Amino acid sequence: MSRVLAFLLVCLAAPLFARELVIQVEDAEFELPLAGARAHWNGGSAQCGEDGRAALSLPDGEDITIVISYPAYETARFPIPRQGNFFIISLRSASGTIQENEELLFEAARLDGGRGELERGITLPEKEFVIASEIGIVEDVMNAIKLLPGVGYAGMFNAMPSIRGGDPGDLQAVLDGFYIDNPYHWGGGFSIFDPKMVQRATLSHGVFSARFGHTVSGILEVTSKRASNKYAELEIGVSTSAFNFSAALPLGEADAFGARKGGAAFFGKLTYWDGFVWTAQGIAQLFPALSPVNAVKTAPYIRSFGFSANYRFTPRLEAIANGYVGTDGVGIAYETEDPTAQLLGDPGSSLDYSWNNTVSFLSAGLLYNPVNTALIKATFGAGYNAAKYVYKLRRSFYTYNSHGFKWLVETKLNDVITMPAVQAQARVEGDWLWNEAFLFSAGVEEVYRGWSAIFENNLVRDVIMPDGTYKQFPIYPPDVHNTGFFTSGWGVVEWKPPKKKYSVEAGLRVDHLFFTARDFTASEAPSLNPRLNASYRLLSDTAHIDSLTITAGTGLFSSISPVVTFIDSNMGVEDWRETRAWTSLVGVKTEFAAGLTLNVEAYYKYIYNRAYGDIVQIESYVGEKYFFDGFGHAAGIDVMLQKFKGERFNGWLSYSFNLTRYNNPQSAYAFSGTLFPDGADKWYYPNFHRAHILNIVMNFRFLKKFNLYTRVGFASGLPDVDRKVSPYILVTSSGGYIYKWREFKYYTDAKRSPFSIPVDLKLSYYFYKPDGKTSGEFYIAVENTIVLLLPAMENKTLNPYTGKYEPGSDNPLYELPIPMVSFGFKWSY
Repeated sequence: MSRVLAFLLVCLAAPLFARELVIQVEDAEFELPLAGARAHWNGGSAQCGEDGRAALSLPDGEDITIVISYPAYETARFPIPRQGNFFIISLRSASGTIQENEELLFEAARLDGGRGELERGITLPEKEFVIASEIGIVEDVMNAIKLLPGVGYAGMFNAMPSIRGGDPGDLQAVLDGFYIDNPYHWGGGFSIFDPKMVQRATLSHGVFSARFGHTVSGILEVTSKRASNKYAELEIGVSTSAFNFSAALPLGEADAFGARKGGAAFFGKLTYWDGFVWTAQGIAQLFPALSPVNAVKTAPYIRSFGFSANYRFTPRLEAIANGYVGTDGVGIAYETEDPTAQLLGDPGSSLDYSWNNTVSFLSAGLLYNPVNTALIKATFGAGYNAAKYVYKLRRSFYTYNSHGFKWLVETKLNDVITMPAVQAQARVEGDWLWNEAFLFSAGVEEVYRGWSAIFENNLVRDVIMPDGTYKQFPIYPPDVHNTGFFTSGWGVVEWKPPKKKYSVEAGLRVDHLFFTARDFTASEAPSLNPRLNASYRLLSDTAHIDSLTITAGTGLFSSISPVVTFIDSNMGVEDWRETRAWTSLVGVKTEFAAGLTLNVEAYYKYIYNRAYGDIVQIESYVGEKYFFDGFGHAAGIDVMLQKFKGERFNGWLSYSFNLTRYNNPQSAYAFSGTLFPDGADKWYYPNFHRAHILNIVMNFRFLKKFNLYTRVGFASGLPDVDRKVSPYILVTSSGGYIYKWREFKYYTDAKRSPFSIPVDLKLSYYFYKPDGKTSGEFYIAVENTIVLLLPAMENKTLNPYTGKYEPGSDNPLYELPIPMVSFGFKWSY
């Protein structure tokens, strides 16, 4: 009896020692409250209301771990801290990899495509992502993306790599659901995606979901950073060439727990090479040897500004908005004087070169959660790009031919291209959780793009005539004003039974293009693009392997080739088609108990209806003619071994083998300026093809506040050509004759350019206080580290009046002749 009485007294007294607290459960990506989410712990449970909140009564003084579950979301375990009475718990969607606990996630190569179990993404924690992106003269998200398997090595100053054998221009970028037609600065040198504006980047280059299209190579999905709904944030960065900042503020009135209804974040970048150039030009007044710097009339620049905002009107309705405007450019102008030429009335030589570009867009959307099992998203946006290229050259010099005759040669080139482009987009999509096993997604989108190009030039091309002589024809590309209406719809079903080892995703995407130009229209039947992915977990929770999953997928894709956006009726439109590709793959992902993950995937891609050009005589001028019957094969294997959870060491190794061959049935050209040898077949490696690419990335953390980042890479060479020199008689536009020599380039499988060995180092020092609000970083980096150890190549040029190669300066076997040193400082609050 006494024991029973004691037990009753304890039970009655327990509430006196209970700890009362509130949890809020929300979607980790969109911060939407998850009404109906359930919390379980040893001895109790609770369910969240419409605001996603639940009040818990837990035993005080004990370590309690609660388990949070919600349909279509991954179950989370949350240890309750000893201090505090309000906690926000973010759940990751089981239909995608989402941001969690304010950690920057970088997903790569959905090596098997799809969602959930099928989306085998590579997640780089925030520090690893930043270390790989914030390096070099321009900090760029693509610096990290280019280190992933399946991504072709493109060099230091190229943000347009080939993705699994695809054309570099075919990679489609999407920012928060908005397609960006030209996400690059300096014509592709760098992307517009500054690490400080990016929360998550996903590169999909397998059989990716039918939710996105307009590409046969890959999708780069970028999610902009979202402001905290509780804290104001500020980050300032200074690097070798640019000043960066990001700032964020919560919006709306605070509730009882300090959370507000939304937030706004702002990002900006401003390069300051102008100051370096002005200083160098001032010094050149004292040191004539530096006078070449006076040719720079516009220092290289990038200036950009962006924002993202979100506001939750009700627990079920939220608005989002994003905007960006960026400009870039460079300009050079110089004149030289030739006293001898001046006696003959010629002023000498001059060059006027400039590049100016603007990228801008604005998008907005609504997220609506009508019931706990459905989510609807609608986005609308518009964008404007404008690029102008100017190249004006006047050259005067004396030369001698092989017979000793001397004459004054004058060259006058004028090439000006202005390329404005506009874009508008509307997209509506929804997810519906049918039950715990089925998720259905559907959507429609309309994308309008308008391209213009205004050409001003006096360029000529030497064309062979039937009698074996050459004649100069002017190149008169027409002024182009084209538009494209891209209409798409899709449906996706994902089947993932709870506690089962298998999952399947099946989707169908329908794409239709209506293309109009000044004097023609082109419209095919809609392209049907079915896609299927499946996954099976073969092993789990063994002594040495946490899980071993086998995946497979197959699907069809379609896109418009970038080379034909400026086409007109003279360039061959009677056989107009979209580029198509069929991709299949199989992969294995192994997660080891030691914290290592190994991804291996083999793929095959058949590309057909591929557009390619040929140089033809069109009436009284020379121009491009396009055909749409090109085809090719791409096959390869991608391997990635990663270890991201290590106190002192982490990193990854990626290796890609790719074999890509194209065929141009009706053209004499393998690629621009390169002929097929007489009698040769039309199969060739595209000029961006590299067979082997290896990257080893390692982070060594020591003394708690130091990190040493190392990247060692290898990339096999690009296809090279045979060069042959032949004499000819050129018939000039005035009817005269000139005896000249010309270099012909013939495609060959036997030659490759030298391989590349990028070696980069970055040493970072972090300063922070454990309980403080501020933190920062200093870093110094060196790229091209071993370039001085590599052999040099002789740079020879053909003299067209003697037929002989003349030696020039030696070029190093790399992009730059010296290592590239950069530094940076970052402070955040």
